[in-house]
Amino acid sequence: MLQKFKIYLPALLILLALFGVASSVHAQQNTALLLEINGTIDPGTANYIERGIKTAHQAQAHLIILQLNTPGGLDKYMRSIIHTIEVSKIPIVIYVAPNGARASNAGTYILLASPIAAMAPGTHLGPALPMNMGDDEELIQKVTQDNIAYIRSLAQRNDHNADWAESAVSTGASLTAEAALANKVINLIADNVDSLLKNLNGATVKLGEKMITLDTTAMTVTQLTPEWYSQFLSVITDPNVAYILLLIGIYGLFFEFVRPGLIVPGVIGAIAIIIALYAFSLLPINYVGLILIALSIIVMPIKLFMPRLGALGILGLIFFIIGSILLLTMDMIGYQIAWYVIISMAIVTALFFFLILGMAMRSRQRRIKKGD
Repeated sequence: MLQKFKIYLPALLILLALFGVASSVHAQQNTALLLEINGTIDPGTANYIERGIKTAHQAQAHLIILQLNTPGGLDKYMRSIIHTIEVSKIPIVIYVAPNGARASNAGTYILLASPIAAMAPGTHLGPALPMNMGDDEELIQKVTQDNIAYIRSLAQRNDHNADWAESAVSTGASLTAEAALANKVINLIADNVDSLLKNLNGATVKLGEKMITLDTTAMTVTQLTPEWYSQFLSVITDPNVAYILLLIGIYGLFFEFVRPGLIVPGVIGAIAIIIALYAFSLLPINYVGLILIALSIIVMPIKLFMPRLGALGILGLIFFIIGSILLLTMDMIGYQIAWYVIISMAIVTALFFFLILGMAMRSRQRRIKKGD
């Protein structure tokens, strides 16, 4: 009996191995990875999408679904996401969802970058207008023409309506899901992810030089949530957060300067400034605004040392407000420092320098006199 088992053991192991490979292949062919963009296109979003598509390749997933709901975002990171989509060896479906979602500005470009574009009912697409660049007509024209060429190339490459794509940039055109389907801007409308998979079954997708037929029968969907680093990037590159971190850092370092030896304000201030400067390095900041804020921080404390020059405190506050307004070079949804934040922080900064640091300076001077 033992002898027979030894004879059949190799054959049994081979059969088990083949069964395991077949099961693995089947599982891989019926797995879709779901990624979600729900908010502005920022460094954190680009990091999340890049990592997600890399994870899908490592897991040998059969399909990637990129669910989109965005008002737009930064051009640099939009183009990074589009490049990642274009070099993917796994078909990617862009799906604007859920009901009420939109793909505007950068989101419009991302949708047109995919060979399969889908929308949920009650969603809309567009516009894809260039950011506000002030009154420089020549610059506006150049940027508009560049954007038109780019969005048309994306649409033509993926068999979407290139004429409508151009109008999204030139005239700010928008479409509902139904109108987008009728105008051949998207490929299908689906109520949810399950409906999307059902409609995709048997569809052919051009991937590089190959045509791939999708088999979504019994396909399982795995959602990938953003890791901590992607979330961290998204938080700190919010203009309001980066701005507040910068000011917290300044307050901390000044307080440590006036009351040396406390350590905690200095450490917190240094960390906050490092994070803020890293965030601003990822954002299109206006250095004139940054210089004006720095100048205001230098001018306002002079009143503490030279009370007769009180007008400098007012001038410093004016520099602070103007610098805060000019700090970011963009006029785009989600990428301007809110007015209420600027006014609030101007009041806090004035109170900090004129009251808190003033009291700290007077307390320090009294201690010195007692010591004498």
